[in-house]
Amino acid sequence: MQKVSVQSLNECFNVSGLDYVEMPEGWEKMYDDCTFHLQSKAGQIGGKIGGAKGARTQIENKIGMYARDKEQLRIDAIKGGKIMGEKHYQNKTGLFGMSEEDKRKAQTNGGKVVGNQRWKCLVTGKITNIGALTRYQKARGIDTSQRIRVE
Repeated sequence: MQKVSVQSLNECFNVSGLDYVEMPEGWEKMYDDCTFHLQSKAGQIGGKIGGAKGARTQIENKIGMYARDKEQLRIDAIKGGKIMGEKHYQNKTGLFGMSEEDKRKAQTNGGKVVGNQRWKCLVTGKITNIGALTRYQKARGIDTSQRIRVE
């Protein structure tokens, strides 16, 4: 470990606290901008408080990411899904990078995991898997959100 002076950072940001920080050898190569990594605990807490205040202001004024309604969020999600799906297809990553055999194994494993989960209807108390419970609730006119996962 190497002792690194943070005196210049303290002067630059007009704060006091740490004089030295222990950093691994070659840390200059690991971090181009190391100011985040050298913050004092008080600085980190202050950053979290400032972020919370900023988010609260955005919510109250309906600006930034909070300016969009549910419909706009849905439209943006569809656009993003199409863009990323195309990128995965071009780069042969994700599902498009798997062989047919690998896809079959993943599907089988996913089916085993989901098929072994047990869910309980909050209205009638019936316990079964998610697919069967959905059909059961719809057939009886029960809201399908009225269920919990049983561990």
